Amino acid sequence: MLYFFREALEVKDSTVGRRIYGYVSAIIVLAVAVGSILVGTSPWFFVVIGMAGLSLDFFLVRSWINKKLLLDATESL
Repeated sequence: MLYFFREALEVKDSTVGRRIYGYVSAIIVLAVAVGSILVGTSPWFFVVIGMAGLSLDFFLVRSWINKKLLLDATESL
């Protein structure tokens, strides 16, 4: 599990586009949280949106890690 966290941090900070993606996704999560508090929607709305965002982020970062590992493996040959 610690290996995944280390790889995820390295991969997220590797390019400018990926860093921008991280900032934008954090802003979206905060906007949904503040919006749900101000509008008074159900907390489940925030939970559902948050879980969807986390799962999409997980699969996207996982694909970046796989690409990085494949690139590292081909370079080491």
